[in-house]
Amino acid sequence: MRPDDSYVLRLDGISIEVTRKRVRNVNLRVRAGGEVRMSVPLRTSRAAAEACARAHLAWIRERRAEAIAREERLATDVSAGELVSVWGRPRTVRLRADGETPSCALEGAELVLSGPSWLLGDASRAVGARRVLVADLLASELALRLPEVLSACESEVGRCASAVSTRWMRTRWGSCTPRTGRIRLNVALAERSPSCLVTVVTHELCHLAEPSHGPAFYSLMDAHCPGWRAAQAELDANPPQMFGPTAKSAPGSAG
Repeated sequence: MRPDDSYVLRLDGISIEVTRKRVRNVNLRVRAGGEVRMSVPLRTSRAAAEACARAHLAWIRERRAEAIAREERLATDVSAGELVSVWGRPRTVRLRADGETPSCALEGAELVLSGPSWLLGDASRAVGARRVLVADLLASELALRLPEVLSACESEVGRCASAVSTRWMRTRWGSCTPRTGRIRLNVALAERSPSCLVTVVTHELCHLAEPSHGPAFYSLMDAHCPGWRAAQAELDANPPQMFGPTAKSAPGSAG
């Protein structure tokens, strides 16, 4: 990439990193901590990019405020009475002194964290341990449900992934490498409705046929996952809680 292919716009105190790329459309994204990035087609002038950014300035301000507020919320503890979403259902956190081995389990409408008395305290050790327990439970939930969903989606789309991995992601619900057929999924999908997992898996499988987000890609999505727009709206409106090791996030989307 040449040096002049990337530059920074400063609008009303907001810095926007602009990159000229081989894309058809302008892509504007607010990332972790309120960082704003915009990719534009190669022939887009600086003036045109600035005009586009100004036209979306209200949206940028709103999304930056959400991202920054979210970063602050991520610093809070998983304490008794808080709500944690599992497969789209809010679960009330309950702490219980019980035994010597910390554990986390779903019990009806509750998410019960059990273990030695220190787990219920306010020390950093307890706070970190509770977050890890929730992260592990979500990872287990995704691992249990994924094989069936993946098999069904592969049959529907007519494409198979060469490998599928799960991890905590900062800004995306999923991603893929069309050249190798590898797909990566955000563990935080276990927070959202099951239809969201189906949508993201289908999204990434469709990318194996159509790498870009052009009309052909969305035709595939409409054909193989008719309810994808509702699921994507849920994902956009409910960013991942990110209990995992990279606990910073801005609203994300499937790749």
